[in-house]
Amino acid sequence: MIDGFCKTNVPGIYAIGDVAGPPMLAHKAEHEGVVCIEAIKGLHPHAMDKNLIPGCTYCQPQIASVGLTEARGEKRAAARSASGVFHSSATARRSRSARTRAWSR
Repeated sequence: MIDGFCKTNVPGIYAIGDVAGPPMLAHKAEHEGVVCIEAIKGLHPHAMDKNLIPGCTYCQPQIASVGLTEARGEKRAAARSASGVFHSSATARRSRSARTRAWSR
C-alpha cells in the first residue's frame, strides 16, 4: 500500500508501477515515477489520485474512459444515502439521460 506520493510504510522505500497496485497501466506507472522522484527531491508534487487515471481499451475503434463506472457511482450514491447524505433518484435519472444523449451524438 502506498500513499499519494508513492511512499510505502517503510521509511525511504517507494513503489511505482505494478508493485504499487492497480490499475496496471504504463501511463500510470510513468506518472507515479515522476511524482515519486519529485517527492524524493523535495519538489512538493501533487498527490496522485488513482480515480483520475484514464483507462484504455485497445480495439478498433479505440476506447478510453476516466472516472467511476455507472455501477460504482450507484454504489457510492447508495452508501452516501445510507450515511445521511441524500440525493434525488430523479436527478440521477436526468443526468444518466443527459450522458446517454451526449454519447449518442
